Amino acid sequence: MRTLLCGILVLMMVPTIMSDSENPDPYWTSLVKTELDLRVSGPVVYTSFTQKNLPKLGDCAAIALLKLLDTNKTVPSNIVTASLSIIRDAFSRPELIAVESDREPKVTICLLALFDRSVSDKQTLQDIEKTRQLIQQQARK
Repeated sequence: MRTLLCGILVLMMVPTIMSDSENPDPYWTSLVKTELDLRVSGPVVYTSFTQKNLPKLGDCAAIALLKLLDTNKTVPSNIVTASLSIIRDAFSRPELIAVESDREPKVTICLLALFDRSVSDKQTLQDIEKTRQLIQQQARK
């Protein structure tokens, strides 16, 4: 039931998010916020809009996450885990990343360092390190 409600929420929000050429939100914060909310609330529900646009973001996804998160406080573990999932998706297809400078994970590396300092549980720290290695590997492609 929860997954169905999340899916409906996404479908209602998709028309409000504009296409690439009309995007008044250069950091895609609307898309990243929707994804973050969905991934925190339960199982990941993918939409075709997300599958099409998230892999185009690269480092831009980290900028959007920084705009959305309160970095003056400790970031909760579930938010870190959801953010890592978004980051991995944003770097999953480096050849699709729309802006050349977003292929280099400079801001993402800083965000991951912030996450390192925010969590103490071993599993999440390992996930952060795996994500760091993955995006650095993808950036070399």
